[in-house]
Amino acid sequence: MTRQINKALRDCIERFKAYPKTKRFNEGDLFPDDILPLVERMRRYTIWNVDDSDREMLDDTDLLEDLFYILNNGLNKDAVNLAAIFLRQLYITTRDNQIPERIINRLLENKLDEKRTCQLLYAIPPGVDGLHRLKPFLEDVSKHVRRMALDVIYTSRSKKIRPLIENVLRNSPSSHELLVAMISIKKVGNKDSVEVIKPYLHHKSGEVQSDALFAIAVILGDEGNQLYIDALLDRKYREKHQAVLIIVEHCGDEAIPALSRRIKTILSGKRLSVGHHADGHTELTTALEFLLKFEGDKTVESTFKYVTRKLDKLTEQEREYLSQKQPAFYQAIISGQAADGTR
Repeated sequence: MTRQINKALRDCIERFKAYPKTKRFNEGDLFPDDILPLVERMRRYTIWNVDDSDREMLDDTDLLEDLFYILNNGLNKDAVNLAAIFLRQLYITTRDNQIPERIINRLLENKLDEKRTCQLLYAIPPGVDGLHRLKPFLEDVSKHVRRMALDVIYTSRSKKIRPLIENVLRNSPSSHELLVAMISIKKVGNKDSVEVIKPYLHHKSGEVQSDALFAIAVILGDEGNQLYIDALLDRKYREKHQAVLIIVEHCGDEAIPALSRRIKTILSGKRLSVGHHADGHTELTTALEFLLKFEGDKTVESTFKYVTRKLDKLTEQEREYLSQKQPAFYQAIISGQAADGTR
């Protein structure tokens, strides 16, 4: 079965090139039934990076010119998109750098309509060199072109794309652009990028706030400790559990006052809704387990006494979690409550 698709594509290439614009695209018009599963595997691999098609698929570079012809001149949208997938696969198999270079050069050297521009951007293999050259398309008047360009650029790990991604974040991106830019900046960002990300800690979306703090933590690591603590104490930053998790990973005893304050805030309210993770831990149990590393500290001991008085505020899942994960601590607060006669 190896490389069968080379012959199948050669056999149908003229029909592929001439596929009518108005006809509904059907891969069965081009390929025999036994080849269609290979085409689907290729699509799965090149788009979603699943399966192992690169070991068995297209490697005939003699087909390049015909595929580029379809990409540049094809009239049927779906046929052009399939040609783009074949070009991606050829690059994956052969690592022939002329494939992305020719596509990028074609984009930069020609004024193309929106549809053709998007089709060429779609054909660029992910993570190739030179993606920073696509900067003009991030500034295009078409939101579709901007989105497609960003979807390609963010696959790069080159530091050359950092200014491009920062510029996206500065310019009121759409929700999709924001999501993709946050993913990218975690890979290529540096300390200067943090100033671009920080405004999103006050974004109207809690998910965006969480993504922003996580991106900063990826970039700064232990150097951002005060920023993580400030986020936990910031009333405008709503994703408190995310802040606690990051503090637990990166901070030391400097976080004791902030976490103690957060625990008391949690237990002083009604706790109408508590988010439990699969293993039962919550923001509260995460903070308590962190403070347990500093037993003997006056602030920590005071906080534990407060927890003892507010034991009835813990959910059943939190009690179960602590009894299993921190049995000595849990038994101590149970005993402390009984001794205080608070129940």
